[in-house]
Amino acid sequence: MDFFVIPTATFGVLLGFVVVSHRDRRILHLNVTAHPTEEWTKPQLREAFPWASAPRYLHRDRDKIYSEGVRATLKYLGIREVPSAARCPWQNPYAERVIGSIRRELLDHVVVLNEAHARRLLREYQRYYNAIRTHLSLGKDAPETRGVQGPEHGAKVIELREVFGLHHRYERRGVESRSLQQHPRRPARAAPAYLRSQEGRGVSTCRQRGVEASAPGVIPTSIKRKGGPSGSSCASLTS
Repeated sequence: MDFFVIPTATFGVLLGFVVVSHRDRRILHLNVTAHPTEEWTKPQLREAFPWASAPRYLHRDRDKIYSEGVRATLKYLGIREVPSAARCPWQNPYAERVIGSIRRELLDHVVVLNEAHARRLLREYQRYYNAIRTHLSLGKDAPETRGVQGPEHGAKVIELREVFGLHHRYERRGVESRSLQQHPRRPARAAPAYLRSQEGRGVSTCRQRGVEASAPGVIPTSIKRKGGPSGSSCASLTS
């Protein structure tokens, strides 16, 4: 577990908190706060390890926020803490790697407005990271295993947006289902009421003065359109 800095649009500073599983690279918990204290950190640990899911060991740095109360919570959960050496962040590589991914793939592309905005972004990235993003250490699979889609799933490859459009994933779909999804058949639009009311009355319009009406027995008559010059349009009326 580790904390990381999140700058905001108002030149404020938020602190993100992340807990990562070494076994499958899964982000177990991800949250943000403007006031990191002992009282805020202790419930975060309980939320990260609900029920009997607590690991045997937890790697952390020597931040002052891990006070006696935080260490007592770890001991109550049955976790043995493994602190890294002073000023040696490379001794906590899994957490540092995830923090770097969060910065490169999310925070470097958005402007965080406030704490609620940052929390929404981080929760969406956590879902993407665990269920969709591939990892070389996992054989190009996600922490939550993804099924391989062969040609039998469809000939069409579609693009799906992730993390509010910052990332994309691709899936196979059938041609018919895709065409119906993208171009649903719409009912024919009815003609406007003013046109329906003129049907059968021999009324037609033209744009140039002096154009003969297409219907027989119709005499062109020039009219002045409101807001335009005289003779800019004409209408033919039956005699």
